Amino acid sequence: MMKYISTIFFLLLFFSCSDTTEDIILENPTPEDPVPPTNNYHLKLGAEQNAMNIFTMAKFNLLDEDKNGLHVTDWELAERYDSLTWIIAGQKGSQMLFSWELGDGFAGTSLTFGWSHNFYLPGHYETCLLGYKDNKIIYSDTLAIDVSNQKDFLMYNWNEIEGIENKGGIGYHNAINENYILSAFPQMHGKVPSVELSFWNSLGEDENRFAQKCDTELYNYICSVYQQPAFDRDSQELADKYNTLFAYKAKNATPHAIWLTTKSKIVLLMKEKEDWNEACIYAEPLD
Repeated sequence: MMKYISTIFFLLLFFSCSDTTEDIILENPTPEDPVPPTNNYHLKLGAEQNAMNIFTMAKFNLLDEDKNGLHVTDWELAERYDSLTWIIAGQKGSQMLFSWELGDGFAGTSLTFGWSHNFYLPGHYETCLLGYKDNKIIYSDTLAIDVSNQKDFLMYNWNEIEGIENKGGIGYHNAINENYILSAFPQMHGKVPSVELSFWNSLGEDENRFAQKCDTELYNYICSVYQQPAFDRDSQELADKYNTLFAYKAKNATPHAIWLTTKSKIVLLMKEKEDWNEACIYAEPLD
């Protein structure tokens, strides 16, 4: 996956992080068989902003009920909860925020009080804090986030790329699914700004098999943002339109679909390398 790239910068968690331990999809998570609280550790979800563009880093944190920071220790939390988890309702995956463990001669806790996430699609999201005890949800808090798609192409306006130095790519952190991470590579081809979008091969899969999977995933993703392509896989005009529409054309690249928006022209490419293939999305300003 992108073996020619020298650098890639990931927008990762900002404080501390812990691994996803389970897949949860809940439309309206609610406590099940609540137990009487032994303290006031009914925490709240906090966010730096509740409205943003897709791919903007959303920063979340845990707050006390007074919404004035977190003033509880790990072991005080352990008195009430076995674990605390953050999810996005309706999506697969989770971010573990708090857990603790007692063993033979050892005791340990893990607490994440601040984390980040990039939303890849516009929409209204219900993000949820879930508190577990004895494998039951005994507490939950929900925070709504509204995500829009206002830029020329996903995370960029084209004038933001003009004059940019080609230093590599940016990986956009997915807090609930680390196996589904998108990376963007803004660059200039002469005077033409562009963005190349691809999936990060975080599992180290076979490159050719991964390319085929990404071809489908990228197609579905761009369709979900910009609807159906103007020239699809079976279009007899596809190759000619690619040659005439785009100022820059990658070597040994075959177009698989083309989208036209009010601001951008977008193509799904399969690049043939010496030893492997690579699927990506390439976009330029619409003339």
